[in-house]
This record gives sequence, structure tokens and C-alpha cells, in this order.
Amino acid sequence: MNNELQSLLDGCNVLADSLKVLHRLGGFYQCPKDSEGNRLGPLVGYAGTYENETGQKVQFVGDVYANLAKAEEWPDLLFAWSCSFPAKIFECCREDVGNLVLCAAPLGGMTWGPILSFVLHSRYTFPEKKVTAVKSDQGREKSEMVFSRHGIKFGDRVIICEDVCNNFSTTADLIAKIEVLGGQVVAIVCLLNRSVKFDDDYPYQSQMNPNETQLIPVVSLIRQAIPEYKQDDSEVVKDITDGNVIWKPKDKEGWAKLMQAMNS
Repeated sequence: MNNELQSLLDGCNVLADSLKVLHRLGGFYQCPKDSEGNRLGPLVGYAGTYENETGQKVQFVGDVYANLAKAEEWPDLLFAWSCSFPAKIFECCREDVGNLVLCAAPLGGMTWGPILSFVLHSRYTFPEKKVTAVKSDQGREKSEMVFSRHGIKFGDRVIICEDVCNNFSTTADLIAKIEVLGGQVVAIVCLLNRSVKFDDDYPYQSQMNPNETQLIPVVSLIRQAIPEYKQDDSEVVKDITDGNVIWKPKDKEGWAKLMQAMNS
């Protein structure tokens, strides 16, 4: 393992203390609070969205953010984490782990996907994002996933690879595209499953057969439910009104503010 990384992780068990490892790398934020529960730092905006009363899509918010981009800088670490997955995948799929196709969900799964694919001795593929509507005063940029550079073959047994799973909306979209191309998703793997709803399985309702629901195993390195709130929730409405939110926590400037708030 890289000497600099080794010194950062001194005393940590890379697998057993994965959240602690992420914290050491400067990739974990938890909003500090006083003894009465008042926030001493900002909320964070999540990627997941919902429709508010006016029909606009707005972000969920919360107190905790795991920035897996900080782990992406260390392939040695991603390799060590990846080596824990074959046994878990075999246990849930009961199939030869070498006879699989690993499909990385953009963008989070695309860095560690090739490393996990190497460990699994599997074929590797990923869809690309195609812009369908540019950002304007009327709304945000819209895009869809398309298989253009790589593809899915009929009969492929596919594992979807993501960095973080939460509401599984992007995952469901990707499963549907794989299904249309004749592939079958046999598992979903992620570094962090932070969903408050889905634990060991994700119930996918087939687009090809609407009456069929498939329970797809979810295999994660870290399983920790992290609550999220709508912006008008009583837990967060004052902070939203006061502008106490970092909406793009992965941006360099935003992340620096979060780290300063947590460490001060």
C-alpha cells in the first residue's frame, strides 16, 4: 500500500473500519450540534430529489455526507475494499463470480468499477450520460444513460456497481435499460448503502413484465442508514430559511466549508 496512504490509515482496519478510513481521508462530514441539538454547521444537499408543492424538483437535505470521491484518489484502497466483494457476491448470487458482467453507474461507480472487475475477472462496461436538455432559466440540465461506447449482450448476467446507493432511482433506470437489451441484473454492489428503506434486497418491478417483481441482492462495503429530509420538514426548515446549506458538497469550496465546520 502507498506509504502516504499507510500513514493516514495507521491503526485502522481497512475493511472493519471503513467509515473511519473515509473520515481519515477527509471524506466524511457529520454536522456538529450543541448540547440542545442546534446545528453548528451547514446541512448538505443530496443528489436525490422530490417534487415540492409547486411541482418543482428540489433536493433532499441532511446532516451527514460521505464523499467517496476522497477514496477514489487511492486505487490501493479501492483494491483492498474490492477484494472483500467476491465472497459476498457468491454468497448472495450462488453463481460463479467469474462469469459476470460488471456495469458501472456513472459517475460514482466508474472509478472503482474497473478495479472490482479485475478482482472478479469479469467483463466491464458502463453507459454514458447523453444530454437531452441543456440548463436554462426554466430548469436544470437533463440527461439519460445510453450504452454507446460499450454494450450489454443478450443473456448477460450483470452486476451494477455504484459508489453510494440511497433511493435507487438511478439504479432502477439502469436496470430497465439493461433489461431491454436482454441482460439480467443479478446484484447491485456499492461502497455505501445509506438507504433508510432498502437493506439486503432491492425490489425491482420489471418494465418488460409489469406484474413481475425481482428481489435483487444489494451488497455493500458499508451499511449505514442516513436520514434525509424534505426542505419544509420541521427538522430543517429554519436552516433552509437561513441559507445554512451547502448544496454542492463535493465541490472543492463547499467541501472545505464542511470540513472547517466539523473540525472547528
